[in-house]
Amino acid sequence: RACARAAVGRPKAVGWDGARGLARRAGGAPLREPFTVLGIETSCDDTGVAVVRSDGEILGEAIASQAELHEAWGGVVPGIARDAHRDALGGAVE
Repeated sequence: RACARAAVGRPKAVGWDGARGLARRAGGAPLREPFTVLGIETSCDDTGVAVVRSDGEILGEAIASQAELHEAWGGVVPGIARDAHRDALGGAVE
């Protein structure tokens, strides 16, 4: 458990050897080449995106924070957060 806790908040990657057994085409045949994944994460007040290859190479990443937007309210306002995620997502992906 100590090892798992030490990894919290640190970048993670699936090595190609580990991904080989997990990565399958729709028909069930294993993929033989690395694949690319677009990851999108939205927390209460952040919108994050990353493009990562299955061999662990990070091709790009971006984060849009809403901290300043919610500061006036003293905390996260769900409707404002929803709208800010919607507005930030396209720019973060680009």
